[in-house]
Amino acid sequence: MRAGQGAAATDGAERKAILLAEDDAVNRAIVRHLLSELPAIDVVEAGDGREALERALERRFDLLIVDQNMPHIPGDRLIRHLRASRNPNGQTPIIRFSAHNSGAVAASDRELFLPKPIRGEEFLAAVQTCLGLGGPPPSAPGGPSACPTARP
Repeated sequence: MRAGQGAAATDGAERKAILLAEDDAVNRAIVRHLLSELPAIDVVEAGDGREALERALERRFDLLIVDQNMPHIPGDRLIRHLRASRNPNGQTPIIRFSAHNSGAVAASDRELFLPKPIRGEEFLAAVQTCLGLGGPPPSAPGGPSACPTARP
């Protein structure tokens, strides 16, 4: 799945790869639609935590977008596994979101927590910041003010 096709990509823009791990098809469609506003974005989808882990172990992504409540492996466990093991995404920035955000906070300085429902402007600002594409830093309740920029 490729997002960003509707947006005019800048000349010579490096494409960014995003793994979207979300079990709800409607939420995946919303995120895809929002990401289509950004140029040069490739989105790989995973419908549950196990599939997300498999995809994250296969190749490097520039950003992981992870739902907390997924079948098989929840988001926080997926993130802990990726951070603790040697894999292509051990240092990849992560945006984690959940509808059940009571007391949820980012687990590391490479992670940003956003509550559901997804707020388009806040979400896109977070993605742009995490990918190093500029844009204003997001303000996320319960989490840091900005996701660190992606690694080179």
